[in-house]
Amino acid sequence: MHFACKEAERLTSSSLQFNIVSAADINPSANVVYKTNFPNTKLMAHNIQNMKVEQVINLQPDIILMSPPCQPFTRTGLKKDVHDPRAQHCPTLPT
Repeated sequence: MHFACKEAERLTSSSLQFNIVSAADINPSANVVYKTNFPNTKLMAHNIQNMKVEQVINLQPDIILMSPPCQPFTRTGLKKDVHDPRAQHCPTLPT
């Protein structure tokens, strides 16, 4: 999402401007990659489900961008889709 925001800035000749105040991911490998690409952004290495409301408020975000956990939906994962507990808040698509 961070890269998408920066790309949107570039493509709109900076008519859009984003200040990424923080990022969160539980995956250590993903965090190494993120920190390499965005070394000046606060990175919280934990599951966002463990965040307290106060922590979010203290970041003073104007908008919160998130993506669902990818593991339940990947070809190399357990392929449980919406039946994976990590996808508990993802809407069920009609079959």
